[in-house]
Amino acid sequence: TFLRQVTRAVGHMDVARDIDGEEVLVWINAADANAPANCQNGVVKVRLSDTRQSCLISFDWSLAVHVSGPDTGGWVFVSTYAPADPAPLLGSWTKYTNEILQVKLDGSEVRRLAHHRSRPLNSYYWTPRAVVSRDGARLVYSSNYGLQSILGHPSDYSDVYLIDVSSSATSPGGSDRSITKRFEQDSLAVSYSCPSGATWHTSMYGGHSGGSAVLGMDAGCRATFNFTGTAVSWIGYRDEWSGIARVYIDGALRAEIDTYSSPYQPQAVIYTVSGLSSGPHTVAIEATGSRSPASGGFWVWVDAFEISP
Repeated sequence: TFLRQVTRAVGHMDVARDIDGEEVLVWINAADANAPANCQNGVVKVRLSDTRQSCLISFDWSLAVHVSGPDTGGWVFVSTYAPADPAPLLGSWTKYTNEILQVKLDGSEVRRLAHHRSRPLNSYYWTPRAVVSRDGARLVYSSNYGLQSILGHPSDYSDVYLIDVSSSATSPGGSDRSITKRFEQDSLAVSYSCPSGATWHTSMYGGHSGGSAVLGMDAGCRATFNFTGTAVSWIGYRDEWSGIARVYIDGALRAEIDTYSSPYQPQAVIYTVSGLSSGPHTVAIEATGSRSPASGGFWVWVDAFEISP
């Protein structure tokens, strides 16, 4: 039974689970004739439940790209390679040329794990084709390191390398960076309501977390995020047309916040609460339909939420 078309073109792709556990397809959109201008030759996350697309990262057209996703963890692994074999000493390498990358599925972080330095001295087998284990702990890729030219190795020569990715899951200070989890505004954990005749509006802007956010400007429009943890942050957008919002934790009013800002601030942490009891909670963001005298509008933005266990 046909359900839906997932992508508009074929390309390297893999399935994975998003930060909130939803099933996603991660797709290289180089063959998409209708790709957005800000996501050419990009890595695109496609939510399988409704095929909604979010651009994670894009590359120069000189690079070809391969992607691999684990079963969990909220990351994908990308290997790039330059078929034209540009010489790095001439300054012709573009950003991310011949690299192994770890990309967070909300688009908020790119970790540059390694240079593979493989050269197009044979057929397709020279390409690294990095592949991650299902648990996301180990990553393997191939590279000839140009040794056919350097040491006279046979044309089909190649080595296989392994990276212990689990060691890169902590920050330089050693703390666990997975302790904070981000949920986009369109996560199933977020619900929306408005008085009759009012609605939330979607903005597709590359500066938003995950490439989109929602805004409400009518009094009583409310976004409610259900989570389990001891701390939560509301991430939004602040600008010269933003209004005043109320924040509720577990149904109780905690704050009334003027979200006006000049200049604008994308992905701003507007409100944070910590020290909650361990267990399920709700945070609700409500538009008041009011604004400060400096603001030109009543917009209240919801871009994402971050929680700590």
